[in-house]
Amino acid sequence: MHNVYATKIETLQDCGGGCSFFFDVIAPLWEGATHEPRPLHRLCTLMRKMGARSFLAEELAAFSELTEEESAATIRCKNAVRAKAVRLTFFRSLPGSLSWHDLADGDLLGYAVVVTLTLPNGTVRKYVLESVVRAPTQWVKADGELETPFLATNYYVHCCRPFRTTIGTNLDSRVFEIVGTFFCQQNNLTHVCGHAALRAAINSAPFFRGEKLTNTKINQILGIDHELRKVGEYDEPEPDESDDSPSRGLNAKQLEEVIRSEGLDAHVVDFDLQTAVDYETYVYPLIESACPTILGVKREALDRKRPPVMHVVTAVGHTIDSDRWTPEARISYGSFPIVPLISSSNWADHFIVSDDNHGMYLTLPTDEVRNVLVPKYNPGLHAVAAIGIVPRGVTVSGYIAEQTAAWVMKRLWKIPEVGVNRWLGILKKGPFVCRTLLQERTDYVGAMESTVDSEEHGLSSAELDEIRGVLPKRFWVTEFTVPNLLNGNRSKLGDVVTRADATQAQVRNIECIVFAWMPGFARITPALRAGLPTWPLVGHVPILRTGGKPSPPRLEW
Repeated sequence: MHNVYATKIETLQDCGGGCSFFFDVIAPLWEGATHEPRPLHRLCTLMRKMGARSFLAEELAAFSELTEEESAATIRCKNAVRAKAVRLTFFRSLPGSLSWHDLADGDLLGYAVVVTLTLPNGTVRKYVLESVVRAPTQWVKADGELETPFLATNYYVHCCRPFRTTIGTNLDSRVFEIVGTFFCQQNNLTHVCGHAALRAAINSAPFFRGEKLTNTKINQILGIDHELRKVGEYDEPEPDESDDSPSRGLNAKQLEEVIRSEGLDAHVVDFDLQTAVDYETYVYPLIESACPTILGVKREALDRKRPPVMHVVTAVGHTIDSDRWTPEARISYGSFPIVPLISSSNWADHFIVSDDNHGMYLTLPTDEVRNVLVPKYNPGLHAVAAIGIVPRGVTVSGYIAEQTAAWVMKRLWKIPEVGVNRWLGILKKGPFVCRTLLQERTDYVGAMESTVDSEEHGLSSAELDEIRGVLPKRFWVTEFTVPNLLNGNRSKLGDVVTRADATQAQVRNIECIVFAWMPGFARITPALRAGLPTWPLVGHVPILRTGGKPSPPRLEW
């Protein structure tokens, strides 16, 4: 938390060796609360895994966001509420001086600001107002005694960006920077899980350029004044019948309203209504493109007279199991559902999510919330909706782009002008795999400029100019490959480019497609009516990469 200061200078505390995170760190902070400090436990687990050696616990002087939290709670409870905040900051080293002045710039692992509200009825509510944690990283000794940071093997946290935080007092302070994702927790009084999901998503989006989204700003956008319009619960076991939702939560339209108010666009899908859309295939292109996605999950109550259990989490990344049996076995053994292509989402065995009830960087198994039954008869927890947060002007979803691109590619390789070569034959034989992600023209042309295929062929400046001339500023790229090339070589055999700002009519008429290539053949212009005179790429080339920048190297299997 940047430009927020402590009331006094504190020294570093040792959290290595015999330190108990629960008794020495969490217990003093959580004293008096009746609910479990699960997000703090998760934070401390991550700190232990990343080798934290010291931490700093600072009581914070009053700051604007804390004052807003206190004021909102006072209105909600109709009596004075007292608020205080403590900031925990974790580091990789412990200087002998115990002074944070002697820490290295790269030592920061994460921080959390814990707020305590003392309510008029004598109870206290504690929650994480804000936390940023470095993407899961391990340090490996190399070159003698030097340690090199590597992102956790096969963890892909795409929705992350640089954050700054301050430690120390107004008169003696220091600023650290960290690349990670934003996390926060509801207080179920003036903000609920919808607020937490929105803040975790928007504040973690690499393309978001606005001021930090706060609970107060969300409530202002939605007209929640804590008197006439309320969320959460306080001495009210049963919600008013006039409330928008039985749980006093936020609905999808309200989430979308906030997203658009922040200058972004929202891709919304209701899986209960669109049962043919697999949630995983819809969500994956968004996450792969560093577009945070709010995922709604639901479980029907066993007692049908009671409301269903509903919750939202924020997906910020995924894991990859390149040895996963399911994708190809489903086709070869004819298991349900039978599909003509394999989405690369099939190798994503988890989505990396922030759940405000449980913490950050949790891995949600993709099969855990897949809906395999008619929704209204499904008693298990299942995905019911997704809201993808994308840059303004992206009107076409990654899911639609991928389905359209697959249709186009299968027809392109049947036209007479397409030559015959080994790699095109492998692609046509299949099964082929689609991987879709959002790209900008500068990044894509730069990648193509440095691309050399497996036959050691590259593109000329004239060919790059042709591509540059037809590409819009932003678009979806659907990469085509085969399973073993994707998982063994991280390589592809072609692209289809779809305008991200296309209209529905342009999608229906396939006028949204502006460029496509496969081994030995390429076409450009809307609907691919013109071919390039030459196309030297006849082998496989590396797939495109996305994710937070700058980032440490990655260990991949």
